[in-house]
Amino acid sequence: MRAALTFTQSNLPQKHQFSGSSKWKRCEDTWRVPLPGYTAAQWHRLGDLPAARSSPGVLVLQGWLLTMGGHWTPDTEALAVKQADREGMEKHHEATEFKTYNDVVALDLNTASKTWKVLEAKAPWPARDDEAVGVTSEGTILIFGGGTMYGGGGYHQDVWRLERASQVYKLTKSSEQEL
Repeated sequence: MRAALTFTQSNLPQKHQFSGSSKWKRCEDTWRVPLPGYTAAQWHRLGDLPAARSSPGVLVLQGWLLTMGGHWTPDTEALAVKQADREGMEKHHEATEFKTYNDVVALDLNTASKTWKVLEAKAPWPARDDEAVGVTSEGTILIFGGGTMYGGGGYHQDVWRLERASQVYKLTKSSEQEL
């Protein structure tokens, strides 16, 4: 199997781009570059997420890129204060519509698919953003903490586990990937 690094939400060239005015540009794209010794020209767009969103919980399992949870704010969100203005930022965050997700979506890297598949629209764990995720060598997915408030807060103190996730979600490798 060829080593590759995959980023979501346009970590290259930017995660959320501040357009220079008071509006954020929300990205929906995913990029991949083979390693080692890559160049910027080697980045390839893989496909758009089901919605523009923050997707902090990202992992690769059986050649599938999975993202869990995350958040969304409206494209019309306008930042009228400087980020150094803590009180102004807090008021901005409190006044901005903010939605957290508890879904699991996946992109098949084995087949170079450009279409994300919703594996679970509503997982049993509470919706969250800023969570950490991991996967064990046996294919168990772990989700740690996260929060529910824009700008931080509403933190969960839980850990969730899904054993044999590739079987549960029916994620398969192509026979070429197993060689």
